[in-house]
Amino acid sequence: LLFWNEPRGKKPVLTAPKWCEVDLHCVDWNAADDNLLVTGDADGGTFVFDRRKVSGPKGEASPLHPLKQHQDAVFRVGWLPESRTHFGSGGEDALI
Repeated sequence: LLFWNEPRGKKPVLTAPKWCEVDLHCVDWNAADDNLLVTGDADGGTFVFDRRKVSGPKGEASPLHPLKQHQDAVFRVGWLPESRTHFGSGGEDALI
């Protein structure tokens, strides 16, 4: 997972390397707090990130909240409007 700030150039300003060993399927930014995002992956995991919370000398980020609630791939994640804390996810396992 790489984050760019286009005016700053071609190098990512934030990275989240090696936290996910499978394909990332979806991502959604939080409308109430643009520092938060949630992702869903091929292994049924959802991960909440805060771009202000970085670690390492190169700006590596780790998920704040890794969740494994689905048995199959997650194809949709989305924050509830105007909420900083609630999101939903939908997966190939037919769970929401």
